[in-house]
Amino acid sequence: METKQEKRIDASKPKPDKNFQKVVWLQIYLPFIFLLLILAAVVAVLWVGGAGSYSGWADSALVILMIPALLVGLIIFGALAALCYGVMVVIGLIPEPAKRAQEIAGRIAAETRRFADMVARPMMVPKAIKTTILETIHHFASIFSKEG
Repeated sequence: METKQEKRIDASKPKPDKNFQKVVWLQIYLPFIFLLLILAAVVAVLWVGGAGSYSGWADSALVILMIPALLVGLIIFGALAALCYGVMVVIGLIPEPAKRAQEIAGRIAAETRRFADMVARPMMVPKAIKTTILETIHHFASIFSKEG
């Protein structure tokens, strides 16, 4: 006797429809098997007719085996091309914000320089006047000195 939980589990599993299974067989498995039989028949006819050697069949198999690798390579190439295009687009967007940032940094530097000059002026002007006066006195003293 089944419990309620077992009934719920069975109800949650989808049961394959017989018609669906028939459609899958007709649309997928049958054409695949039919193509494999045709390929085997073509290979057998060519082999019996002497139209091929081991080397030729090996070369053909190698080409067929290389097709998936080629597809993977093309996908990687496409991804790289898309990445390159994206980088080009981003590089095209950079100059305007960079120019604005450079202007802002220039304004900040100019204001900082102006403020530093304003702060240093009260200390520098008296020192500069004192130095100028002392240099002038030394200059006149050297003109009137006996050694000169």
